[in-house]
Amino acid sequence: MHTFARVIALVGLVVIVVAAVILGKNIIDINQLHAVASANRSTNFFNPVYDIMWGTGLALVGGFVAGLGVALMTRRNEPTLRRPS
Repeated sequence: MHTFARVIALVGLVVIVVAAVILGKNIIDINQLHAVASANRSTNFFNPVYDIMWGTGLALVGGFVAGLGVALMTRRNEPTLRRPS
């Protein structure tokens, strides 16, 4: 069970890193969009809203999966309250 929990936590961390890279790329895209818009150039602009939504969704899912993996690693096999015998 511990190896399964570690795999789940690792997958969650990988998804979080991918989401961080996507969100970092979106910051660069938004800065470039702002620079082009402030120069009063009339061209077709790339809309980064969908990439931001994908990055945020991946971050949420990755955080949930990583937390699930950590919670499974700290889970005990024996009950916390023992009955007196």
